[in-house]
Amino acid sequence: DVMCGGADDRELLMRLSIQMAQKKRCDAMRSQLANGLKAALTDPLTGLYNRRSALNFLRQMLARANRDGRTCAIMVADLDHFKSDNDTYGHSAGDRVLTRVAEEMRERLPDGAMIARVGGEEFLIAVPETSPTQTRALADQLRRVVRDTPVPLPDGSGPVRVTVSIGATLVTPNSDTLGANVEQLIDQA
Repeated sequence: DVMCGGADDRELLMRLSIQMAQKKRCDAMRSQLANGLKAALTDPLTGLYNRRSALNFLRQMLARANRDGRTCAIMVADLDHFKSDNDTYGHSAGDRVLTRVAEEMRERLPDGAMIARVGGEEFLIAVPETSPTQTRALADQLRRVVRDTPVPLPDGSGPVRVTVSIGATLVTPNSDTLGANVEQLIDQA
């Protein structure tokens, strides 16, 4: 806003008030948009990417792997016996298990990798530029950390021990896997 001529204190105060109110409205709209985008891309419980975001990431990763002639991995991690644990300890305990397992796995992924919650107790992990040996080592590390990290329950009734099964498929240059669609590769994993 520009004031021409002499400055009138009352007019200046009025203009500043209008500008501040407009900035406050714009900030609120920007925050609402950011929250909406986050909600569209992430799982509200774990904070991980959701299935839609994961599939988009996978498509981009596969395109880069194809272009650069690099190997990448798709892994599916599924918590073992989660339904019985959920039934035994309750849904709040199940939620705690999911958030803790998600946190533990996310912290151990290499740079550039992605993890998403794609089902009740199912996680999808995408690892660009990796080898069979690195993929196997990562899956084993994730499996061990989940197994070795008991989850304390919200009501203090004791920790829950959880295990996870992880399947993987490698997408290698010049192979049939590179031509497969994302859903087929997830099924293979």
